[in-house]
Amino acid sequence: MRNGVRARNRNNKSKKNKIIIITIIIIIIISSIIFAILLYKNRNQKLEETQQTEQNEIQEQQEKEEVKYSMTNGDDFVKIGNIIAYLNPLEVNYLNIFNIETGEAIIVDTPKALSKIYFDGENIYGVPNHYTGQGIYKIDLQGNVTQIYEGESAQLWLTEDKIYFVKQNGFDQINQIPQGDLCSMDKNGENITTIIPNTRNYFKIQKDKIYYSNMETKGLYMANLNGENTKEIAKGRITIAGITDDYIIYLDYADSEKYHVLYLDDMTDHEVGRFGNCYIRQNEGYLFTRKLTDETTNIENEFSILKIDSENKKEEQIYKYQTGLPYLVYVYQNKAYIRNEELERIDLESGNIEGTVKSGYYLDGYCYELVKKDNLVSEVWIYNLETLEEKNITLSYVKTINYDVEDSETTNQNTLNNNTKQEDSNSEYNWTNESTEEKTEITKEQAIEIWKSEIDNLGNNNNIINYEDYTVLLNIQKATQRPNSLFMQTDNSNPVMANFTREVWQLETGETKDALQTLVVYIDCYTGEIIGGRIAGD
Repeated sequence: MRNGVRARNRNNKSKKNKIIIITIIIIIIISSIIFAILLYKNRNQKLEETQQTEQNEIQEQQEKEEVKYSMTNGDDFVKIGNIIAYLNPLEVNYLNIFNIETGEAIIVDTPKALSKIYFDGENIYGVPNHYTGQGIYKIDLQGNVTQIYEGESAQLWLTEDKIYFVKQNGFDQINQIPQGDLCSMDKNGENITTIIPNTRNYFKIQKDKIYYSNMETKGLYMANLNGENTKEIAKGRITIAGITDDYIIYLDYADSEKYHVLYLDDMTDHEVGRFGNCYIRQNEGYLFTRKLTDETTNIENEFSILKIDSENKKEEQIYKYQTGLPYLVYVYQNKAYIRNEELERIDLESGNIEGTVKSGYYLDGYCYELVKKDNLVSEVWIYNLETLEEKNITLSYVKTINYDVEDSETTNQNTLNNNTKQEDSNSEYNWTNESTEEKTEITKEQAIEIWKSEIDNLGNNNNIINYEDYTVLLNIQKATQRPNSLFMQTDNSNPVMANFTREVWQLETGETKDALQTLVVYIDCYTGEIIGGRIAGD
């Protein structure tokens, strides 16, 4: 009997041990599952945090890109945040301001036809070109216009609290580059200070230094922002094409218009190529050029994309483009966007041309395409270059005319008189808005032949710029333009415009393939007549 009791006790103890072991195993399994779940969640959280950090960094870089571009580039398109400002070439005095979040838009009828605009996120600053007037104009986002400077200037550079500009007093006699004294002023136009006398346009500011070319020597110089510690860093007849913290890309017109890369830490200077253009995004630079084959002026037949390696002081070839007269528009996420006859996207890793893409303004990882209806921008299409997603914004307009200048009543009356002059000018210049029904458009090739045959006759009465020197065709495309008197008038006053528009072949021409100033010629698509044009750039 005692043995039976002992056996039962052993069995009970064995059962308890089994229960304990099973319980421990279950606890271990549950703990492992909980640990795995927590580890999975932690990994996901870290992955999400990493992705968010990367996204924030990309967004920060994009914001920096659009701010730098809008404050310093000087173009007909600027953007910061949800605000876009655009100079509409179809309406001579019209500045368009869009909010791409709400779709609200205004038209600002500026006192002078502006050729370049700059934007600091709060106000837009614009300058006319030599043929449309003088002054620096400040426009707020409600459309109020104030003239803050009366003289002529062809370039601005905005900082947080200052405007840097060249107080223009003439042109370089060789390259027709505007020149004068480099100045600064407050953003309300006060406290104008001459910093560096006798400079040419196309100065750059980088890391508290001003880089510019001298009016007399034509060499490349650097100085402090207050004009002190001036130092010549390259000789020649130089125009700055691009700049980063580490190097300058410049053209030397005294050296067969060669592109140079000047590394700023020790002033190593490389001759690289001729023709083409450069593209700078943040502190990353690309030179698109026909490379030199030796130490003379001989160059390759093809254009190469060269990525500037400042650490090793090299210009690394990453792609070679075979044909035409191409232009490097944009580089983003290892894709290059090159305009030839069409705009192509190229994968720089594989070298494959991925196809044609939308023409528009490429900035901050997006393409902004402005769609016009009746000469006004009616829609903005936004294309994400990474995800290829697209978004459409339909604009709703309110027109505003609001000048903040002395004697505004007289100014507005003068504006009305000018508008009347445009309306009455058709008979003076024999402009007729002929019907296009049953008429055949001239071809692109025919337009080019017309331009070639008329080059020597363009602007015979103009004593500032020799239009006949613009013999290099840079680009040709269709457009809608008003006829104007640029090639017909007997003086250098602002061109008079017709009160109607025509479909035209628009030919962009230059004295050289990389000209900084171009002449745009309008050839009527149906009559084949040259009906006007404009000067672009400086």
